[in-house]
Amino acid sequence: MSRKYVRKTNEEDRKHYVHRAEPPGFVRSVKGTITNAKASVAESIAIAVVLGLFALFFLGTARLFVTPQASGYRIAFVAVPTGQPLHYKVIETWVFGNTTVAEVELPPGTNLQGAFVPQSMWVYLAPWSMGNVSSSPYATWYASDQYLTVMHYNPMWNGSGLTVAVIDTGIDYFMPNFAPGKHLILLVSVLYKNSTNGEPIVWNLQQNDNLSALYHFDFNLFKQYGHWAFLDTAGHGTAVSSIIVAQPGYGVVQGLAPGAKLIMIKAFFGNGTSTLPYVLTALQWVYNNSEKYNIRVLSLSWGAVMPPNNPLNYAIEQIESKGVIVVASAGNYGNIPGDVAYPAASPGVVAVSGIDCYTGQVAYFSSIGPTYQFWGIKPQFTSCAVNVPVLFPPYVGFTGEVLDPYNHNVTALSGTSFSGPAVAGVIADWLEYYHFYHGTWPTEAQLLTLVENNAQHLSYPNDVTGYGIPLAPP
Repeated sequence: MSRKYVRKTNEEDRKHYVHRAEPPGFVRSVKGTITNAKASVAESIAIAVVLGLFALFFLGTARLFVTPQASGYRIAFVAVPTGQPLHYKVIETWVFGNTTVAEVELPPGTNLQGAFVPQSMWVYLAPWSMGNVSSSPYATWYASDQYLTVMHYNPMWNGSGLTVAVIDTGIDYFMPNFAPGKHLILLVSVLYKNSTNGEPIVWNLQQNDNLSALYHFDFNLFKQYGHWAFLDTAGHGTAVSSIIVAQPGYGVVQGLAPGAKLIMIKAFFGNGTSTLPYVLTALQWVYNNSEKYNIRVLSLSWGAVMPPNNPLNYAIEQIESKGVIVVASAGNYGNIPGDVAYPAASPGVVAVSGIDCYTGQVAYFSSIGPTYQFWGIKPQFTSCAVNVPVLFPPYVGFTGEVLDPYNHNVTALSGTSFSGPAVAGVIADWLEYYHFYHGTWPTEAQLLTLVENNAQHLSYPNDVTGYGIPLAPP
């Protein structure tokens, strides 16, 4: 069933609160409400790639990615100590504390011993996989929010006092379920940059929650360049965000951490694709702004298949060093041992697989461990991933879509993309719980020990469902 876009807005010539963020972006230039845009080669290719096509591989040497170019030059991603000079032409750099990831151009004939040359370098967005919702036990999927029940949500602990950041396809900022300005506080887009300082553009909803003005600004960018800066035209970012922070009182869907603040960082196009530079830019924004916005949890419902020691590892390790708990969906590659995608497979990241909470069985599409490097238990946790009720933009439709008969902003989706943010929401609740009793934030080890000890263990091997379903604080 397809739904038409029905948003209306009044044009307003007023100041837009598009604030500067870090670090440098590289696609569209935006100055005030006037745009001066130049498309990058990466973007031009990305929009032609369909959802699910991916191949991101690591070279034989410990810190280098290489991909071929038609000109004979090759593009490589290298991680070096910050300040160390590079001997190749630098295209883009991302600084994460004492580690810098650089995109460099290698001239023809450059010999990189042990280098593996991939065919492409796309980061993919884990697609949803629909089950049969017309028959038992799924027929009444819309009757209740299964996360609140299965994970024992306790409204006493709702993630208050902290911020959860999500990197995804954007969000339907018109939905009152997200309480724009109060809980949905910031919209960031790495698809456009500020022409003055080269940083991703940011709309601060706490300073300007005029949604008509926001839409007018966003729509002007779309009209000129074909891409919305903030609005979710895929539906995925809206769905995963609803699992975390959707407010009570708006129907069956309620987030597991409705007291938390939410920052949506748009790094994916409407077709669900992105590239490594976009993702690194989004991760660097989190690194640079985690303290300013009290970001304690980062939720990632996407991934790519690649060997260890890749640039994502270095970026995420530095983000974790700032006290941010990173939660990532394991992937939808099926129950094949060792197919957990990155960044879920990265050391320190909380990886989440998926189960069918209607039947109690492991979701047939869920990726499982162990990881290549055997970095402890992977995945660490699991949660509902089959036909879960989520918020979905009313202007986006897809083949096989099933709507809540009482609320057409709610649909049933499947995938580890949704079990991941459920665990992120419960972790936000436990962070609030720990901070309340101890007056300080826990280390990742302290937090995970607390969550593990209060999880509902399942009768599956650790490499399939980890420590089980994390339950909310009592």
